[in-house]
Amino acid sequence: MTAWLPLISSVVVVVALSLTIVAANRSHRRAIIAADERAATALEAAQRTTEATHGAAAGRDHDRWRREKILDAVSDILAVSEEVTDRLDRRADWSADTVDEAESQILQTLERLPVMVNVIRLLADEALLEECDKLGQALYSVTRAAAATVAREPIAFDEHKKQIEHYIASYRAIQAVELDLVAAARTELGATLVRVG
Repeated sequence: MTAWLPLISSVVVVVALSLTIVAANRSHRRAIIAADERAATALEAAQRTTEATHGAAAGRDHDRWRREKILDAVSDILAVSEEVTDRLDRRADWSADTVDEAESQILQTLERLPVMVNVIRLLADEALLEECDKLGQALYSVTRAAAATVAREPIAFDEHKKQIEHYIASYRAIQAVELDLVAAARTELGATLVRVG
């Protein structure tokens, strides 16, 4: 029996060693699975953070683009208004022979407004659009009033006086509407307005 003792001892050692290896492998496998799960969770969190960051950046880029387009459109509308009022300031040079041409040139300038207003219509809220429409109407009105004050035919003094008063009131309305347009644009763009006067 002593001859079998080393063999039995070796078998016991091999079995014990095998069980230890199997147990160690299981525990390592569990550790690897847990590490993989933690890595997957961390990766998903990083992806969500990256996507959120990219989404926020895209939103900021879009908002910046929108603000620039609105600002450009409002600037162009105010430039048209200035061009029209500059031409209207030369109304004293108009005569019965040139009034139709002068009015036509101003109305041709005003034909650029709808394209600019469409940008506002697409990108801004109703308040800014409303102010743009008011300015366009005021510019048309003052142009018509200015043309009407140039005597094509002799008219009574009272009628001429009434036409000039209407022209002056319309001209002042343009200035008021321009200020309201700037205020609405600043509100749309998130700027604050400080009115002087």
